[in-house]
Amino acid sequence: VEVLVADLAGPGPVPVRALPGVQAVIHCAARLSGTEDQHRRDTVTATEALCQAILTAGTRPRLVLAGSLAVYGAG
Repeated sequence: VEVLVADLAGPGPVPVRALPGVQAVIHCAARLSGTEDQHRRDTVTATEALCQAILTAGTRPRLVLAGSLAVYGAG
């Protein structure tokens, strides 16, 4: 298991170099606090960027998305 931590909605491209040969991507996409714009950036925009990077890399790993606050025990 290799862990890559990245700001998927931040400046610069998503690190597609890490995707070739990957069998699964686990994406924990939920912002726990902040404004509506911050939530959109760190949840929706980040997930879109990751999906685009997967398509660009030409790989088809399984994508496990944990994007609900309930997943983290909140609420």
